[in-house]
Amino acid sequence: MVYQGLILTGERMTLAVIAWQIFIFVTIAISGSKRGWVTLGWVVWTLFQVYTLPLSIVQFLTIYLAYQVSKPKQATAHPATGMDHLSSPASAETPKTAANPEPLSTGLYDSEKSEFKVANCKFVYKCNRSWSELTQIPGANEVRFCGTCRESVYFCSNAEELVRNIRAKRCVAFKDEKGVDLVGDVCQ
Repeated sequence: MVYQGLILTGERMTLAVIAWQIFIFVTIAISGSKRGWVTLGWVVWTLFQVYTLPLSIVQFLTIYLAYQVSKPKQATAHPATGMDHLSSPASAETPKTAANPEPLSTGLYDSEKSEFKVANCKFVYKCNRSWSELTQIPGANEVRFCGTCRESVYFCSNAEELVRNIRAKRCVAFKDEKGVDLVGDVCQ
């Protein structure tokens, strides 16, 4: 007599394989910043099974599909270059109040010193497009669309707007002290 309590055959085997593939897919998809390590773990596990389980190719395809589907939707890096852009710590205080905003004529960035005039801001990457090159959005004077990054860009005329848009993780445009347009994606 053969004990078949733990041995899956036929339809039960198919359901078990499908459930296992779903489990692999979900663990990779929800792994977040550890996605690479989780995927590596599943690949090593699958290589270990290659000699005993003929369905390993299905598992490799599941791992690949899960890895591709689970790519971060909003990374802290610019989508076109993979580089970080502008950052401001969450604890940064707005240096000017709404009643006394920094005027546009002084600019928000000192190009010669490569530093912001707004406290706790750091510019790591500058987009190569200017405000005038971005696509105008009808009815929205302070917002334009960047076809390269496929994101909306918000024009900041003072420090308060800049900090508000940084905290909202928006791509921003502003003028330096010489009146030159600067555009960049933001992260916090």
